[in-house]
This record gives sequence, structure tokens and C-alpha cells, in this order.
Amino acid sequence: MNENTKQRKVLQHKFFNRFSVIGAILFILLSMLIAEGLPLLIMPVILGLAGMEQDMMTIGGMFACAVAAFLVLALFWRFFYPEYEGGLKGKDIPKWIGVVLLVAAYTLIAAYISSKVNGTSFGMPKLSGFAMALMAGCCEEVAFRGTAASYLIRQWKTEKLFPVMMLTSVLFSLAHASGILGGAPVFVTICQLIFTFGNGMLMFALFVRSGSLWPSIISHVLNDIIAATNTTSLSETGAYASDMTLSTYEVIVDTLLPTAIFIVLALILVRPSVREEIAGIWNNKWKTDKGEE
Repeated sequence: MNENTKQRKVLQHKFFNRFSVIGAILFILLSMLIAEGLPLLIMPVILGLAGMEQDMMTIGGMFACAVAAFLVLALFWRFFYPEYEGGLKGKDIPKWIGVVLLVAAYTLIAAYISSKVNGTSFGMPKLSGFAMALMAGCCEEVAFRGTAASYLIRQWKTEKLFPVMMLTSVLFSLAHASGILGGAPVFVTICQLIFTFGNGMLMFALFVRSGSLWPSIISHVLNDIIAATNTTSLSETGAYASDMTLSTYEVIVDTLLPTAIFIVLALILVRPSVREEIAGIWNNKWKTDKGEE
């Protein structure tokens, strides 16, 4: 086998070079299909044939989704080979994980105080809650940040970082409207959309500043685990109960205040004075111009 035969084929991207917004949506849909849809269909069947109980089949499917998310990252890297460095390598990752842990500590303390004020139960999530958090953290971060945001930075460059942040955060927020189909109250869902928009902005900022998905994945997983400590209003898989209501305190302190904190922190992380640093990270990650093919 000669050297030319060993080289990987470089794929063409004519469609994705022309239709940026549609391309971003397609990457999100394909990522969620491969990372969540297929494993949740296939793994329970396989585990069921192995004689596992229903609960363990579901949990096994969720863990399989988390693994499949990294397969999506590999496929995305291969699709843009050789111009894309990948979504896991980055700069100053421990520092940004430190920021994530500080935000998570605030969120945990706020959740505990809220449980005392509102008289709701606060406790350790069950294994299914941890599995759900891991699945959502890996799959959604790969879909919305690892593929869609990375692709849009390729298309629009870091000069248009704010439009990329806004578009991916809006899409991330709207994806959580599906809770209504599961019986979640409309007002509760609206509050969730507001919260996830702000949280999406923060996770985008962590992603572009580090160049790695690890900080945003860890942030997402921790946030969902903390949300699952509300054992009164949430099921063990993190779904909102159909009879859930929100007090004025919860709307202001648990939704609007953290959302504002997330947005302000995100804007600080991507402020104009650090755009040159961000450009350096992403010019290195996307090694060539997309060009015209």
C-alpha cells in the first residue's frame, strides 16, 4: 500500500459552505439522532435480551448515549478532516473547569436555600438522575457547542462570535420546549427556556475560551445533577411534574437571577479585550479557510 493510498480522503462541503444556519440545525439534528436517538432505541433491546430489568435497561441506554456523543465528535472531526483540530483539545482547561465548579457551588447553595424557603424536598438524585445528567451533558454539548457552534465559527469566523453565541443559545433553549409534550406546565417550561438560554450562553463562552468541550460538558452535567436534587417537583429522570407550580421566589431567585448571572458572566468571558486570544485559539483549531469548493 503506497503513501497516497494510506491518506484519508478529504470530503467536500459544498452545501455546508453555502447554508450556514441550515447547516448548523442539521448538525444539531444529526448529532442528537446518532447520540441519543439510536442508542435509546437499540441499547434497551440488547440489555433486555441480556435479562436486565427495565430500569437498568433505561439507565444503560443513557450511558450508551454519553459514549455515542463522543462518536459524533469523531465523525465531525472526520467530516472536516484535515482542517479541524477537534473539540476536546484546548487551552487552560483546568482554569475554566475551576470557573465551572464555582458556578456549580453557587447553584447548589441556591437550590438548597430555595428548598428550605419553598418547603420542597432536597436530596441526592437516584442513579437514573445521574445517568440522565451525563447523557444530556454529553449529547447536548456535542450537538449545540461541539458541532453547531464549531461549524458556525468556521463559517462566520470569530469576528461574528456574538451572532454564533446568540443563535446556538436560542436553539439550545428552544430544544427544551419539548417538555410540554411530556406534560410539563407551560409557564414552568417558559421559565426553563429562559434559564437554558442564559446557561447556553455561559457554556458557549466556556467552550470558545477554552477551545474544549470539557468545561461545558462538566458544567452541563453538574447543573442537571443539581436540578435533580429537587425530588418534589422532578421525577428521578429530571422531568417536570405536570402539577408543578412556581412561586414568585422561584421565578425571581431560581430563574431570573441565575439567568442574569450566566449572561453577564458569558459576556465578560467573550468581551472585546479577549477576542484576539479567542481568535488565536480558533484559528488554530480551524487550520485552513473553508474556501470555495
